[in-house]
Amino acid sequence: MNVDQASAKNIDEIVELQLVAQSSFFAARLGRDFLLKQYWPIIFSMPAICDVLIARDRGQLSGLVVYTSDVTALKNALSKRKWHALPSILKLGLRSPRDILEIFQLSRSKAEQLPESAHDKGQVELFTIAVAPEMARQNVGTRLISAGKAKYPGQQIIVWAEEANVAAVEFYRKNGFALSQRQFLGRLKLCLFVMNAPK
Repeated sequence: MNVDQASAKNIDEIVELQLVAQSSFFAARLGRDFLLKQYWPIIFSMPAICDVLIARDRGQLSGLVVYTSDVTALKNALSKRKWHALPSILKLGLRSPRDILEIFQLSRSKAEQLPESAHDKGQVELFTIAVAPEMARQNVGTRLISAGKAKYPGQQIIVWAEEANVAAVEFYRKNGFALSQRQFLGRLKLCLFVMNAPK
């Protein structure tokens, strides 16, 4: 398995992986067009603060991770573009009014309410990570975390996870993250995990 830097030419396959692996993620619920035309182009347009790493197994995309050194700038850029997703949001709203309300609450919350910590010098945030379902429990996620540690030597890595997502919480603990704090975000209880740089 290889882990390499991704580029905009990988967007199509990244989107397909995200739609399968993160179907409940608020951006994925806005649909393929939003991910292709808004979400991922924004991330790839900010190479100074965003790194997208992808894992391949025998040529097939098996996982991805996004690290950012300025989460405030990234969240603000994504938040400003959410109105471009209005057609997708309206379609989703016609199927489920509760979904449309939750998406706006989550997008606003993630952009405006979480502590602004990952723009501090010497700290990066693991913004999102996804693994192809068929590659679950084959250390793809661990390889992506290890690649991040190698890419950011001497820096602290942080990540937020829902406390109710037991699998994610256990994954981060297993990979060297320690619980730093808990915070309520509407109905969600979030945990901040921190991996300190080796001394």
